[in-house]
Amino acid sequence: MRLFKRGDSPYLWCEFYIPGQAEPVRKSTKQSDRRLALQAAQELARQAAVPRAPETDDTVKTVLLGYLASLESSDAADGTCTTYSNRAAQLILHLGDEIAARLTRERIDGYIQARRFAVRKVARPYGAEEPAEKRAAPGTIKLELVVLGAALRWAKERRIVVYDPREIMPKFKVKKKKRAAYRWLTEAEFAALYQHYAARFPYRAPWLAIACLTGMRKEEIHDFRVADVFFCRDEIHCRGDKTERSDRWIPIAPQLRPMLASLCEGREPDDLVVPRWRGVSGPEGLPGGCKAVGIPRATAHDLRRTFASWLLQRGVPERTIADLLGHQGTQLVREVYGHLGGADYKRAIAVLGPAPRPQRTDSVRNEGPDPARTDGNETTEIALSPLGSRTSVTDGEDKSLHRIIFGAVNLRRGQRGGGRRRTDSVRPRLRLCR
Repeated sequence: MRLFKRGDSPYLWCEFYIPGQAEPVRKSTKQSDRRLALQAAQELARQAAVPRAPETDDTVKTVLLGYLASLESSDAADGTCTTYSNRAAQLILHLGDEIAARLTRERIDGYIQARRFAVRKVARPYGAEEPAEKRAAPGTIKLELVVLGAALRWAKERRIVVYDPREIMPKFKVKKKKRAAYRWLTEAEFAALYQHYAARFPYRAPWLAIACLTGMRKEEIHDFRVADVFFCRDEIHCRGDKTERSDRWIPIAPQLRPMLASLCEGREPDDLVVPRWRGVSGPEGLPGGCKAVGIPRATAHDLRRTFASWLLQRGVPERTIADLLGHQGTQLVREVYGHLGGADYKRAIAVLGPAPRPQRTDSVRNEGPDPARTDGNETTEIALSPLGSRTSVTDGEDKSLHRIIFGAVNLRRGQRGGGRRRTDSVRPRLRLCR
């Protein structure tokens, strides 16, 4: 047994032999201290020498169903469980009858090729004579492999398989697409888009207003019912389930209250507040509406960013915005959802105030040659105006900016000097060449 360093890893690796195997086993000890690494290496060698359990006849379908059952019983979000179940359906269709303990890399490679080049029929688009043909996207195949790897790791913990899943899982890389810039609507763009829907598609205008003034996700608005509006509390109960904080209460905006009152009047508690907005193309859809009013394209999730950006621009703390959006922390608000506009940057620069201007003093010292001469090395000193009320700094403020602005500068012909050192008792002066 030996310990060694490998690449840039901060941990020590170990190498040992197992009886009956010609090739050595190399594993990371997860320790940087040599004494602890040696103890970890001895434990790894002991575990590797233990006889493996006999293989079981459980199929890949059994393993996937068992893993999904354990996932649903854990704290995983409902959206995650649904996504994993959908991806596992394709795995069961192609690999369900395979024995999990005898699954090989070649069989998984064959599954990838079958998913990449197999053509499946999808719903016929509007106006098309034949059903459309669609292949599985690389990102979909990548997620299916993630589910398969997680299920095999779950099986290894229960000794259904004895191999390390990393040994048979191929590396499937997906070319990342250029992410579009995060979009949010200005108040002028929102007004133009709202007027467009109010004039042509009145049932879409309330959906737009609710999305921009509550910050709810598209799926949450589709499940938004009359019973979720509490006018007595002046709040909306958003019954989201994507994260732990998705089930939240959102105060009703003053602009939204009359609209919600008219939408909920005389309706049953289980009725939807607004009709669902799915798969709509043309001017009625959101991208088509943006094109009709002449603004950049926006999606339903951009309306959620609009809600966060409007609050951030009005000085609302990031923690409050994260709670209203249903986020665990403020990082997404800071990096993705919250955006500032040009007016916010202008207000930030306006805090600096006007730049001070040099002024001549009553007495100008002029020694040496005649002032009309321009070839002398004598200098004329012009004192800056003292720190007045507009440029004064209190004792507790930072004076670094004022030292830069009012610092003494000595400029001579063909030479840039540092001037004399300024102290608090010396009035800053600007020395100009004659």
